[in-house]
Order: sequence, then structure tokens, then C-alpha cells
Amino acid sequence: MSDSVTHAELDAKLETAAARMDLRLAQFDKDMRAVVGEMRQEMNEFRIEIQPLKNMKASVWGSTAVIVGTIFAAVALSFSAFDSGRDTSAAVQDVRLLLEQVKAQQAAQPVLQAPAPSTPAPQQ
Repeated sequence: MSDSVTHAELDAKLETAAARMDLRLAQFDKDMRAVVGEMRQEMNEFRIEIQPLKNMKASVWGSTAVIVGTIFAAVALSFSAFDSGRDTSAAVQDVRLLLEQVKAQQAAQPVLQAPAPSTPAPQQ
């Protein structure tokens, strides 16, 4: 027997290999189309899920603006309270000075002795 392959046998083997390769490519193409179709479907579902997140982004920015505004308002309120306390302190100092002046004026005025009440003489 000879180990040589005839031309017809070689053509048959090549055709068989080509047919198997075509079958594999067709199966690969089918699988890839299915995967791409699934990915497109998942992407469409993902887009539907993303829509509420866009509204969430606006909500986050809005709440951030509210928080920053609240902080500014708190700082402004604390400054006005501090100024009010400082003004109150100045008013208290003015009242103390006036009170000391009144006391000094009262101390400077001679004290008028009121006549002692007369007591009637005891009757015997």
C-alpha cells in the first residue's frame, strides 16, 4: 500500500474541512448575532433605567444649592446676632454710666433732714 494521497482524495478532504469551517463560521455568526441582540436589549433596558437617574442628578444639584444657601443664611444670622449682642453690651454700658451719674448727683445733693415727728407729751 502506498501512503500517497490521490488528487481526488485530497479534494474530498479539503471540501470536508471547508464544509466544517463554513459550519463553524455559520454557528459563530449565529452566536454573535444572538449576543449582540441580547446586548442591544440590555442597553435599551439600561437606558430606561438611566432616565430616572437624570432627574436624580438635578435633585442632587438642587439640594446642594439649598444646603449652601442654608449655610450662608446661618452665617449671616450669627453675624447679626453677634452685632446685636455687641449693641446690647454698648447699651448696658450707657445705662451703667447714667446710673453712676444719677448716684453721683444724689450723693452731691445735701440730704435734707426731715423734722422729726413730734410726739405728744404724755399726759398724766
